[in-house]
Amino acid sequence: MTNRQNEILKAEIERMLKYKIIEPGPSEYTSPMILVETPGRDPRPCIDYRKLNEMTRTEFYPIPNIEQRVETVAAAKFITLIDLTKGYWQIPLSPKAQKIAAFATSFGVYRPLRMPFELKNAPYYFSQMMSEILSGCEKYATPYLDDIAIFSETWEEHLEHLEEILNRLKKANLTIKPSKCKFAQQEVQYLGHIVVLNRQNLPTLQDKKAPQHHYYFLVLRH
Repeated sequence: MTNRQNEILKAEIERMLKYKIIEPGPSEYTSPMILVETPGRDPRPCIDYRKLNEMTRTEFYPIPNIEQRVETVAAAKFITLIDLTKGYWQIPLSPKAQKIAAFATSFGVYRPLRMPFELKNAPYYFSQMMSEILSGCEKYATPYLDDIAIFSETWEEHLEHLEEILNRLKKANLTIKPSKCKFAQQEVQYLGHIVVLNRQNLPTLQDKKAPQHHYYFLVLRH
C-alpha cells in the first residue's frame, strides 16, 4: 500500500479505537482490512470477510416489502423518520464472535467489539433486534434496518407515538442521529421514494403546539 492508503487505514483504526468499536488483541482467526477505492468517491476502509462469510451459515429474516411500507406510511397525516447512529455498531459482539471477527492490518491485530457491517448476517441480526424493540408498535412504527418510520393520523397521537419509540430506543441503549432525522414531516424521502402526504384537510404544523416535554430536547442533544 502507498503511504496515503496506510494513512487512511490508520485514521480509521484510530477512530474506531476512540469510540471503543474495536480493541487490540490476538486471535487465531483474522481477516484483512482493505481499502476500497471507487472512481469519484473517497477511499473506504472495510474488513474483507469474504472467506469468513463463505464458512458462515446464512441466517434468514423476512425482508420487509418496501412498496407496502411506503404505502402504509404515505396514508398517514404526520411522519417522523428516525435514523440510528451507525446502526450495526450499536450491537455488541460476544467474546467468541470478537475473536472470530478479528482483523489484521500492518499496524496490528484488532478485535471488533461491535457488529461490523461487512459480516453477511449483520442485516439479519439488526432486523431481528429492531423488530423485538418495536414489538407491539406495528400500527404506527415500522423499522427498515437502521431507519424507523413513525406515522400517525393526529398531532396528539404523533407526539405519543414518538415518545413511545424514543423511550424504547433509550431503554435499549440505542442512539439516534438528529441531523439525519425528520420530525413531523408532510413530505419526506423514504426508502428511495418521495412521500407526499395527502394535503386535503391536512392540519398545518404552524397551528400545532410544540411539545413542552423536556425529553424531546434531551434526545436531540445526544
